[in-house]
Amino acid sequence: MRNKKTHDWAATHTSFIKQVCQPLFDTFNITTFGYKKVLKNGKYIFFSTKEEWLKFHYENIGGHGLFFKGAMDRSKEAGFERAIWPKEPKDDFLQSLFSHNMSNGINFYRANGDDIDLWTFSTEKHYHQDPNSYVEILNYLERFIIYFNGMASGIIKEYKDDDYASLIGQVGLEQNHDVQELNRQKSKLSEFNNLLENSSTIIQGNNGPIILTKRQKECLKKLCYGKTAKEIARDLDISARTVEDHLDIIKQKGGFCAKSELICQFYKALLIKDF
Repeated sequence: MRNKKTHDWAATHTSFIKQVCQPLFDTFNITTFGYKKVLKNGKYIFFSTKEEWLKFHYENIGGHGLFFKGAMDRSKEAGFERAIWPKEPKDDFLQSLFSHNMSNGINFYRANGDDIDLWTFSTEKHYHQDPNSYVEILNYLERFIIYFNGMASGIIKEYKDDDYASLIGQVGLEQNHDVQELNRQKSKLSEFNNLLENSSTIIQGNNGPIILTKRQKECLKKLCYGKTAKEIARDLDISARTVEDHLDIIKQKGGFCAKSELICQFYKALLIKDF
């Protein structure tokens, strides 16, 4: 078996990983959790609550898949990245996940120098998981990641470089794709991202979407941080009355009754981008 040493060691920890994840599974429709650490030389360790996937991964996976490789590359630039799985497989890696009854997933990536940590959550096929529903529980998943890191830190630290698994050379799952087309797509994504970065923020109101001005966004963002109107006014060098006016305008446009509704909708709009 390829990577037998790493697989056997990881398999001995599966029961513990399941125990750590049980509250997560009991609370949400999530049925599988995985953790992977990828070194700058491409070697990796991987844990999963699904034994058959763990074995298949160490034996057969030759790359990280085109879809997830893109997320890994973005995490190197931004420091952090999320990737919600598409409904239909876009590469062989995703197809392998789907064939092992894992779908409706979300991955979290964090770059640590040249290394990358990955945490992945998914459900079984018969569970309908609207990707947008992850927005509602992102805070819980991110807090669980911190909890998992603390619980599993001792296990992860046991692994030395020589204990990490190797990918299958050049037979990776990312092969046979048009490099020029990938570069064009990357350029388009970069342009689109710049557009989003420089645009106004849109939040969902009770009467439809609301486009916030730059000043309204600044006031609302600081409100989300728990600041009072006076504190916001001091930070922005405007009057507290002006701050209240900006917030009142948003409330009226959105049909909101309380500032807590403003905070909730603004937080949803920025969760993916600003974590």
